[in-house]
Amino acid sequence: MANCVKNFSSSILLRLKKTDKAVEKNQKIVAVNCEFDQISKANKIEIDVMQ
Repeated sequence: MANCVKNFSSSILLRLKKTDKAVEKNQKIVAVNCEFDQISKANKIEIDVMQ
């Protein structure tokens, strides 16, 4: 059982190393989207308060 888990986690690690570069690109995109999301939420709250 322990061996199976070890093999499973090492295959995940290999996959993660391969996707690291792609993830780095995506994180920049996500960071921008997240910022935009927070701004639009803040704007929505302001609009709700004004009404």
